[in-house]
Amino acid sequence: MGQLVDDIERTFDDQSTVFKLNLSFGFILFNNDIEEMQYHHHSSENNSRVFDTPFQIRNREDLAQVREAMQKIDIHEWARQQRPNSKWVVMDFTNATFYVTKLRDHPIGRSVSPMLENTTIVSLDCNEQTGLPYEDKLCLFRCLALHKGCHPHNLERDTQHFYEQYSQNDDFAPTFLATTNPSVSSRLAVQVSEEEGRGSEAREEISDSDGREANDAEVSGDEVNEESQESEPEKAHPLEKLIEKLTLYLMELPVIGFNSGKYDINAAKNPFFSYLVKHKQVKFVIKRNNNHMCLKTEHLKFLDITNYLAPGFNYDQFLKAFECSQTKGHFPYEWVDSIDKLNSPILPPPEALHSTLTNTDITTDQYEYCQRIWEEEGMTSFRDFLVWNNNLDVVPFLEAIDKMSDFWQERCIDIFKDGVSVLGLTMKYLFSNVPGAYFSLFSEKDKDAYYTMKSNNVGGPSIIFNMYHEKGKTSIREGEMRAKEREPKPCKKVVGYDANALYLWAIMQNMPTGQYTRRFEEDGFKTRWSGKMAIEWLEWEAYQRKIQIKHEYNSTEKRIGPRRLPVDGFHAESQTVFQFHGCYWHGHDCQLNQGKEVNEKRDKPMKELLEETERNSANIRKQGYNLVECWECEWRNMRKRNSAQQRFIATHLRRPLDKVKTTTTQSIVNAVKNNKLFGCVQCDIYVPESLREHFKEMCPIFKNIEIRREDIGEFMRSYDEENNVMRQPRRSLIGSMKGDKILLATPLLK
Repeated sequence: MGQLVDDIERTFDDQSTVFKLNLSFGFILFNNDIEEMQYHHHSSENNSRVFDTPFQIRNREDLAQVREAMQKIDIHEWARQQRPNSKWVVMDFTNATFYVTKLRDHPIGRSVSPMLENTTIVSLDCNEQTGLPYEDKLCLFRCLALHKGCHPHNLERDTQHFYEQYSQNDDFAPTFLATTNPSVSSRLAVQVSEEEGRGSEAREEISDSDGREANDAEVSGDEVNEESQESEPEKAHPLEKLIEKLTLYLMELPVIGFNSGKYDINAAKNPFFSYLVKHKQVKFVIKRNNNHMCLKTEHLKFLDITNYLAPGFNYDQFLKAFECSQTKGHFPYEWVDSIDKLNSPILPPPEALHSTLTNTDITTDQYEYCQRIWEEEGMTSFRDFLVWNNNLDVVPFLEAIDKMSDFWQERCIDIFKDGVSVLGLTMKYLFSNVPGAYFSLFSEKDKDAYYTMKSNNVGGPSIIFNMYHEKGKTSIREGEMRAKEREPKPCKKVVGYDANALYLWAIMQNMPTGQYTRRFEEDGFKTRWSGKMAIEWLEWEAYQRKIQIKHEYNSTEKRIGPRRLPVDGFHAESQTVFQFHGCYWHGHDCQLNQGKEVNEKRDKPMKELLEETERNSANIRKQGYNLVECWECEWRNMRKRNSAQQRFIATHLRRPLDKVKTTTTQSIVNAVKNNKLFGCVQCDIYVPESLREHFKEMCPIFKNIEIRREDIGEFMRSYDEENNVMRQPRRSLIGSMKGDKILLATPLLK
């Protein structure tokens, strides 16, 4: 590994721009059954590279993370995972390949040295308090703070103040930004606009003009066209937006491939992506590691049909599953190693159609079929055969896609426009059949729950009950039977089971919906409800009005107007905005805020917060929307007096145990047994001593942990030491007799 690290250093020295770095290895495999060697190295395939995501290198310090990652690599284990199957063993490594993707518009390093070293220039390169580079995209507001006289050593508070002024004030004028110094002779005219809560984005008109020279960066506020300030954009009719959405839907043309996300797009991505980026046609890209699940341009949507199929389906199985009239042809992929082969006037011999990938040959009948096609189609060169084979690939593929689309259309789902994988389609179908159900995502303060669930997700175990069995030669439980003085039974059949059909069973089970409640042992299992009072009110309004109100928990927050103001709830059909105002956060003059003049959380006077709220409400009405508002104090009083609201909250929003403020471990266990608690429980669990003999062949608790050589059996440990396979601990899925802090769904725990 030391030599590879040195090579990376030299690679860095050769670069002038920021770049992404990955690597792969070439190695030799050996098959003991057929006594054959095979060289393995797919340089064009991203999914054969060592790191799932490449490292972005901006400076020499970034190389430290690469060096650290390379020290942790077990390349023997990585190569073992690349084998076609377990019959192949890794013999030796032959080469390493580095993949460098240049980000051409981003030079390596920071600001130019003269600016950083000149004490008369405030470079705004790093936070002087922490020494860390600025990454919050508030440079414009720091310049404004400096312009207003703020000291460079104490910028952050004033920067945040000016940013909040801008983000909440309709009358904030667009700013002219001029950066000039002796080495810069152009000015950049930048009109700055922003979506609230998302950082600023520049809408640019960049033009060359003569700028006066100065010794430091300046910000000057130029007056903008008064007419543009005074005029409000006319609110579009709701149907216009619907027509626009329908037009985009109709103009979207899916481009489907088989395994194209892994192979076709990756093979052509350099010229393909360069063209799309140059012409600004990329709308979005969805990737899973190095698999392009979806690439969306203005009118095209590139998809991979394998994302809509069960794992392990190959092309032939896909066509057979839909009973297509034609099947895949035969083509000498390895024989065609140059363009000149396409000019061959004859069909290549049968041995040219041998596949080293599958170790198969074309049969006599299949070759005669190819000869007959050559004659019937009047082919004069191998180029004609290529065209025929490509068309033969496409025709049955289209037939299969049509039949697949018909299946989903019967369920009111457009397969290639409503989702990019079978998971998305299944989720859409699931919720379309459960009206009013929604799944609430974890909030920022509960993000640990997300990572707990993620780390406790385990794959399907691959269990081998015996290292070696052979029909008619070995016996079943031979040692155990002889110890009991019983004659062991001979092995008559070896069977393997793949439980991948459990996916369909799993999505038929009860799922968690709505808001979640968390409880922790350290505080007596007190209730921690994830919902907000605003959601209670919004759901009540939706219930009594018999409408569907869109909000952040069942969809996403609606943003309205040029300022993209987020609102609590929205009903599209009636163009109605629903706003719930927390009294403390919006400066309401009520009993909840008695004696409070300043909101300490936002460091603003209560009167100023109330004025901001009233301006926002006026702006919503000005945009032409209907507005329904409710103050927190009003909702609290209504809940106390209105029995219908109390009943609604208890039956629709809360769960049976939510009214229990604290509880005990035994009470939780009883609630799980009695189906009163549904969700997940993190606990310690183990198999009692009395049942260990019963479960010794298949341990019932599965978990992902790091395994060392010391943890495995004597036979495999000696094999690892002899072949130097597990030099470092390896994270693997195992079966165990116990689990510490393991997360279990309550139906399974029961």
